[in-house]
Amino acid sequence: MAVPVIAYEAFFKREFAQLSLEKYQIRLMIYDPIQEVIVQWTL
Repeated sequence: MAVPVIAYEAFFKREFAQLSLEKYQIRLMIYDPIQEVIVQWTL
């Protein structure tokens, strides 16, 4: 799933979100829409 860095920092860093991502094995691509770069891939 592609997620802007702002959304990742506001929501996906929370414990509940992290547990859900792990449970359902969801991978994230965090990107910066301003600089148009990929910031991080989660495994």
